[in-house]
Amino acid sequence: MDSWPEKLKIADSHAHLDMEDFSQDREDVVRRAWEGGVHGLLCPAEMTTPQSLPTVLGLSERYPWVAAAAGVHPHQAKELRLKNFKRLFSV
Repeated sequence: MDSWPEKLKIADSHAHLDMEDFSQDREDVVRRAWEGGVHGLLCPAEMTTPQSLPTVLGLSERYPWVAAAAGVHPHQAKELRLKNFKRLFSV
């Protein structure tokens, strides 16, 4: 397999690193992404999941190349509560 050019930088525009699947090694996943050439991560918080926003914001605070976003999938809109948005805007 050919190796990536050293100067090539990749951005991941939709990295759900807030998911439970990453709870055990989230920091390692972020580190490995950087080492692998991913120098931009957009991490959307799932606004219907209580821990999602704090997790995503924590990553964006620790890593300047990780950007936090927030959203709701259309099929989950009925689960969205006003308190979730109040939390978002009080940060």
